[in-house]
Amino acid sequence: MIPFFFILKILAVSVTLFTVISLAIIFPLAVSSRTAEFSILRILGAAHKKCAKILLYEALFISVAGGLSGIALACLLVFPFCTAIDSALSVPLVFPPSAILFLTGCAVLLAVIFAVLLSALKSIIAVSKLEPYSAMKQG
Repeated sequence: MIPFFFILKILAVSVTLFTVISLAIIFPLAVSSRTAEFSILRILGAAHKKCAKILLYEALFISVAGGLSGIALACLLVFPFCTAIDSALSVPLVFPPSAILFLTGCAVLLAVIFAVLLSALKSIIAVSKLEPYSAMKQG
């Protein structure tokens, strides 16, 4: 029989990989639809780094908001139903100390931020290399 925690680890890794891959596809699509916006910013005098910072902060905001809402949703699903989970697993459900739960939540949040920033990296590099005339000509 496969141990329960092994299945949880495989599930966590697969969800993380799926998240990075899907965000790596979605983020460039969202940025390509805003190419004209970044071109106008460049024409108005914004530096390459300024456009890249805009996307970096946007990705950071998305990752923090998504990570915090995911952690809150997990807390809302696990803590109220701990007795039902306990009886469904047929083993005692022992929660770790609050400090460990907090540190785990922080680790999850950092992993989400890293995954989103990694997924957005290609788009950030593309926007930082954007030349305003060619982008306006295309779009």
